[in-house]
Amino acid sequence: MLVDVGSEDQKLVMPPVTTFDKAHHFGGFMLKAVLGGRAAQLIDLAKVNLLR
Repeated sequence: MLVDVGSEDQKLVMPPVTTFDKAHHFGGFMLKAVLGGRAAQLIDLAKVNLLR
């Protein structure tokens, strides 16, 4: 049996509690992505998640 399920590629899952440590690590991820030349992907990620 084959099931075709559609999903959004860049949907962020928010934890029930956001700590400083989690925010710090996410900021580090974003900095590495920008320095690695993936700023366009971060902009797409923001568009998808801010407009929902």
